[in-house]
Amino acid sequence: MAEEGLQPAQPELIQQAETGLQEAEAEFKQFYKFSLWWVNNKEKLKKIAYGLAIAAEGGLILFVLWTMIDSFLVSYGQEQRSVGEMVAFGQSDLNTYTVAHAAQPLTFSGTGALAAGAGRYDFYAALNNPNPEWWAEVVYKFTATAFETEEQRGFILPGEEKPIIVFAQLMTTAPRSVNFELVEVNWHRVDRHAVGNYDLWYRDRMSFEIRDLAVEKDLEVDTKMINRVSFTVENRGAYSFYDPEFIILLRRGTSVVGVNSITLSSLAAGETQNVVANWFDSMPASSKVEILPNINLFDQRVYKILE
Repeated sequence: MAEEGLQPAQPELIQQAETGLQEAEAEFKQFYKFSLWWVNNKEKLKKIAYGLAIAAEGGLILFVLWTMIDSFLVSYGQEQRSVGEMVAFGQSDLNTYTVAHAAQPLTFSGTGALAAGAGRYDFYAALNNPNPEWWAEVVYKFTATAFETEEQRGFILPGEEKPIIVFAQLMTTAPRSVNFELVEVNWHRVDRHAVGNYDLWYRDRMSFEIRDLAVEKDLEVDTKMINRVSFTVENRGAYSFYDPEFIILLRRGTSVVGVNSITLSSLAAGETQNVVANWFDSMPASSKVEILPNINLFDQRVYKILE
């Protein structure tokens, strides 16, 4: 008879305990078998690992040896030919790029000689630079029948068309067969790192307003008869200049019939000056007057230091 106060064990709990013991025993047996296998085979596994490492290193050494033998003995000739072909193709590509981006030749038009009075003639040509990425320093001269001018130096900015003039050449007869000759051209690529957008860079510097343009003929000054062109120039840019030159063209229709130039001692930013250019001989009749600044913006010597 069961004692009072004690409850008989429930069958479900007994079954769960037995199941847990069986699982623990099975795991222990599995661990014991693995431990026993590891102890019995540890040395053998070490030898296999050493063998695999030696095989891998041996394979790497064989690969390096074969690569060297193939490079310097077996395939050396073919590789040399391949390298030569690559260099040739690279040079060809470089040459194509260089030609595509090289400066195109300067062109000129309107070459001629203009009578300047008293046996003197002004030689004139319109020089054109078709390159937006290049500017040039030039050495030039004019030739005519049995005559040539001294060599002169000048410049032309990117994409610019400008007059090239040699003034007051004494000749006994009117020049014939006038030619313009570029003796030397030195190209300079625009440095985009320093300049940025060239059009904006140019407009910031070459910002002149020309107004009050007038032509006066047959004026008597100190008993001499002269002609003159007067105008007002305002420097509306932020840069001041030493010796800025302004070229004056007299046109009749599309033809240039007279030329002159005047150089100011300086022109500061924001400054306005009244300018007079005299003709001491006859002035040809014209229908239009053009005033063109002629300043090499790439020459640092033209800029006046701010005070």
